[in-house]
Formats: sequence, C-alpha cells, structure tokens
Amino acid sequence: MGFSALAVAAELPLHYSSVNKNGERFLCQQRKYGHIRYCKKPVSCNIKSNITAAATSSNNTATTGSTSSSSCGGKVLEIKEIRERCKKWLWKGQFSINYFVSCNSDSQSNPGPPLLLVHGFGASIPHWRRNIDTLAKHYTVYAIDLLGFGASDKPEGFSYTMEAWAQLILDFLDEVIQKPTVLIGNSVGSLACVIAASDSSQTLVRGLVLLNCSGGMNNKAIVDDWRIKLLLPLLWLIDFLLKQRAIASSIFERVKQRYAMHFHQL
Repeated sequence: MGFSALAVAAELPLHYSSVNKNGERFLCQQRKYGHIRYCKKPVSCNIKSNITAAATSSNNTATTGSTSSSSCGGKVLEIKEIRERCKKWLWKGQFSINYFVSCNSDSQSNPGPPLLLVHGFGASIPHWRRNIDTLAKHYTVYAIDLLGFGASDKPEGFSYTMEAWAQLILDFLDEVIQKPTVLIGNSVGSLACVIAASDSSQTLVRGLVLLNCSGGMNNKAIVDDWRIKLLLPLLWLIDFLLKQRAIASSIFERVKQRYAMHFHQL
C-alpha cells in the first residue's frame, strides 16, 4: 500500500499525534484500552482542525432534531435540498448510484484533497447533513449512497458484500472524482473504506478517517482481548441468528422504520 490507514474512533477525542515543519497534522488512533498504534509513515492530508468537530458531530445527527446550523458553524442542509442537488452516476453500466457534491465557489479556497463521505448501515447521504457545509468551506466534499441504500438502485439478487461496496468506492474515485481523495466512513461505511484502501492496485486513496468503524462479522476469533473472548459464544450465536432470513428481515424493517419516522419529523 502507498499510505498508512488511520482509524479514528469518534467515541474518544480525536487528537493530533504530531505536526511536521509545514504545519501538517497527523491523525492517529486513540484507544481507551491497550496500546496506541502509531504509523511509521502516517498519512498527511493537511486537513484542518474543523474536520474533527465536523466529523464527531455526526454522532448526534440521528439523535437530535434539525437546527439551522451545526455545532461547528456550518448550516444543516435540509433533506429536500440534498435530494434536489443530488446527481446520478451509472456504475458498471447498469446500476444508478446517487451522490452529492458540495464545495466553495472559489476553487482556490479548496486547496486540500477531495473528501468522500460514506454512510453506515441503514443510512444515506442525509446522515452527513450537519457535516457537509462545514467541510465544504475548505474541501470539495462528495457523499454517496451505497448500492442498496438511499436513492441508489437496490437490485434484487445482487450479492451485497463489503467487497462489492469497496469496489463501488474505488470505481467512484476513478470515474467521478478522479483525484487522490480522503475517505471518511461511518460504521459499515468505514469498513468498506478500509477494504477499498487496502487494494494494492488503487492509487486514489489519499487517506482515511474512520468513525465508529465496525469490524468484520467473522473476525472475532482473532481478537486478543480476554473480555471479548469470553463473549465469543454469544457473538457466534448472534451471527447465527442474523443469518436467519426471518430474523434479519425483521431487524432491517425496524431500522428502516426508525429512520423513516425520524426523517419524516424533520
């Protein structure tokens, strides 16, 4: 890989590990337990400190009501405005993918790399409505609805895997953004970003910011933490139950109804 992937946990304060002679700051992972992992060659994105406030405010997006401005000074985009400004991109010549782009009208005020926001499970572009305007003051910001979510196509019989979403992200970078880009993912979106970035053939992932990154559903046996190992039987049971179509469908419908009710109230 041509860069180092940096995981940023939104539950804990984001912090800078170092500053180089050009004033560029490096984001590194902070852990409540265990060791802090520092990268030998941390990715330098020169992302200003406002990305910290903008990114962490996304945790409150689904739990607080709509306001005229976010906690970091940018306005909160109305869902109607997002829908009206969204664009379409045809993936693999057959799947319509919904995406949003926002930037300062003065191109010289956006010297940093483009940012691509990737939502989590059960979410869509409006999940970032409190963050987009703040980030767009200094960066060209893209947000995407993954296949199967939001206003993107939801083809029946398609194999919805993390690898498929990762490939979608890479193809979006190649065909739409066409510049080295910092990926900002939330939850499952973070995992898709990590998989995309780990592709040795890709050249357009400039860096990563991971919010509440979810782990793979099948990697529990490799964890070293004894507290997690005690829970392995329970976690495997949950895996088994989630593979049952009736149970998984019921959970999905509940999540979908919750988000539908929330956005209807805004």
